[in-house]
This record gives sequence, structure tokens and C-alpha cells, in this order.
Amino acid sequence: MGDVDIVITEGYKGGDSPKLEVSRQERGTQLLCQPEELIGVLADYAVDLPVPQFALDDAQGVVDLLERLYLGDQGED
Repeated sequence: MGDVDIVITEGYKGGDSPKLEVSRQERGTQLLCQPEELIGVLADYAVDLPVPQFALDDAQGVVDLLERLYLGDQGED
């Protein structure tokens, strides 16, 4: 991997890295991660957790969150 600011991976729910969980109501509303592990949730239903929540198609909202949390002023290029 070259010169990157952020790497997003899938499938590390057991790791200790911060997580964005994607959840669809048709699959159930029980999240896989513990609330303290989450920096946000993408879902097609309201989640009762004190973390940022996004619609499944809100890519810009997720990017804004990641820039704010991890890139600071770097995201202004």
C-alpha cells in the first residue's frame, strides 16, 4: 500500500481497532460489536446507542466522521 491516510478493512470484529458497524434490519437488530468499540453505525433503522449513526447510503457522512476523528486538517486538501 502506498501513501495513504486511512485504511478501511472488513472482518475484524474481534480486533481492538475502532469500528463502524453496518447493520440491516432484515438481518436482525442485534449488533455484533460492543458499544464502546464503535465510532459509528450505518443502518436502515434507528439504533439506540450514543454513537454517530448514518443511513446505509450516507458515504459523505462517514467520510466526514473519519476526517474529523483521524485526519484533522489533513482532510482539507
